[in-house]
Amino acid sequence: MHTAFASVPTEISRLGSVDLGILAETTPIVWKNELWLMECIQGKKYYGNMNGESYIRFTNPFTGDRSPHLAVGYGLGNALVHNQTIYVFATKTPYGISTNNTEVSVFWSNDLMSTSWNSAVALNANDDGVIPNDCPSRVKTLWNTCVQHGIVNGKLAFLMAYEYNCGGPGWQTHFALGEPVSHNNDSLESYKWNPIPFENESKFLEISHANPTIRWNNLDGYWYLLSTRGANGILVEDVYRTKDPINFSSWKGPKGWSISNPLAAPFISPRAEDQAVSPLPWHPDTKAIVQGNKTALKKAKNINTSDLDLCTAIVNGKISTVLYWAWGDQMLGPTAMVLSVGVVEGKTMEEFLSSFFLSA
Repeated sequence: MHTAFASVPTEISRLGSVDLGILAETTPIVWKNELWLMECIQGKKYYGNMNGESYIRFTNPFTGDRSPHLAVGYGLGNALVHNQTIYVFATKTPYGISTNNTEVSVFWSNDLMSTSWNSAVALNANDDGVIPNDCPSRVKTLWNTCVQHGIVNGKLAFLMAYEYNCGGPGWQTHFALGEPVSHNNDSLESYKWNPIPFENESKFLEISHANPTIRWNNLDGYWYLLSTRGANGILVEDVYRTKDPINFSSWKGPKGWSISNPLAAPFISPRAEDQAVSPLPWHPDTKAIVQGNKTALKKAKNINTSDLDLCTAIVNGKISTVLYWAWGDQMLGPTAMVLSVGVVEGKTMEEFLSSFFLSA
C-alpha cells in the first residue's frame, strides 16, 4: 500500500463513500453477530439534522435499519461492547462539535434498540489532571474519546484516550485509566477515570495526535493508537503501538515513519477511490443521496483522512476488518467530511494492525 514501508501492510479495499458530511465520528461494532455502525449526527451541521440537537444512532450498514436516537445533545462519540452491554462514550456538543465540550458522559444499554439508555458523567474538562493547567486555551474543552479493554501494567483494565487542544502543533491525545468504584462491580458505568501524569510527553507533543482511536491487540500484546496529523496541507491517519500506553515516550510508529513527512508511512492517506459511491449492499439507507451527489464528490477537495475506526466482522461470509473514516477538507458542507468505508478481507483487526509492524 505504501512503498516507503520496510514491511508491506495488508491492502485495504477502499469501497468509497457511504454518507455525506458532516458525519465523521463513527464506530463499527458487532452486536448479536451483526455489524452495526454508531454514528454521531451533528446538530445544525448534518444535512439530515439542520434544525435539531446533536444525537447518536446505530445503523446496520447492510439493511439500513436504525436504532432510536440516543445521547441527545452529545457527539464526538465512540462505542464498545462489554459483558453483553453496549457502551457509548460521548462529549457534550448540543449544536455541533464545538458547542460546550465540557464533559464526557457514558451511555449504556443491553438493548441496541432501546428508547431509554442509562447515562452518567465520566469525565469533566475542569477535573484535576484532565487538561494541563498551563494550557493557554481560554476554556478547557474535550473532544473525541475512545475507550477499550486490555492489559495495562500486567492487569486487565479499561483505557480511555481523549482529545484536547492546547495550541502548539494542534489537537492532542491524553489517556485516563479506568478504576472501578466497587471491586464487586465490573460495570463500566461505575468507573472513575484517572488521567495519567503529563510526563515523558515532550516528544509525543511535537506533532498532532487528533481524534484518537485505540485498540488492544491480544495477538501481539500491543496497544495501538490511530490518530490524525497534517503537514503541507495534507492530513493522514497514523498508527503507533506500545506495550506501555501510560508512558508517552514508548509509542512508536512503523518502519519508515517520519516526524517531518506524514506521507512517508501513514496508516491511510487521501486517495481518489474514497470519492466514488460505495457499492450495494453497503448503506442502502443513504445510497440515494450519495449517488445523487456523485459529481460533487468527484470534484470535492480531498486532502484529509481522519476519524478512523475499525472492528472485526463477517463480510460476505469471510472474517474481515471493517474500517470507516472521513475524507474531504475538514471544513463545512456536504462534501467536507464525507464518510467512507473499507474492508480487509480474510484478516482480523488484530492481524491487520500487526501487519504494519512486521519485519520484511
